[in-house]
Amino acid sequence: MVSAAIIEHGKELVGFHELRTRKAGRERHIDLHLVLARNINIEQAHHLADHLENDIKSKLPHSVVNIHIEPCEVGCERCSIASCPWLPKA
Repeated sequence: MVSAAIIEHGKELVGFHELRTRKAGRERHIDLHLVLARNINIEQAHHLADHLENDIKSKLPHSVVNIHIEPCEVGCERCSIASCPWLPKA
């Protein structure tokens, strides 16, 4: 469910990795690293992370989401989520 919510935003991001989820009582804790194009500015990155966090929380109530943003290391200005080497393959 979390991966699907992230992939829905595939045109806005390059990829993700280090996705971890765990439950503590009724809360679900979700941590992930979001890989963005190197040329994205801080405001855009922040907006995308907030939007993704809210989207995940709407699909999984009682979630605590922690997103770490990092730049793509392989010239991802031309990459997409489908070709990201960091994205876990199904």
